[in-house]
Amino acid sequence: MKETGQKKVDWQLFIKHEKDKASIEHIYPQTSTAYWNQSFSSVPKEQRHFYKGSLGNLLPLSLSINASLQNDTFEEKKKLK
Repeated sequence: MKETGQKKVDWQLFIKHEKDKASIEHIYPQTSTAYWNQSFSSVPKEQRHFYKGSLGNLLPLSLSINASLQNDTFEEKKKLK
């Protein structure tokens, strides 16, 4: 990373307050709702569980932001809260 001039990701980027903790948000939720079932209807049900733990589905966020997202739609999750 030094060679390319990129900075290492720092957890401080993900926390709002000093007491806040970093957590991992599942974009595709661990418990899917009708919205997620419809959005992923082309994916067989027996394969959807693979999305939950895949690296591309996980996003580091502050605990306070993560708690506010829950099973929101993807469009809602993209908005800043």
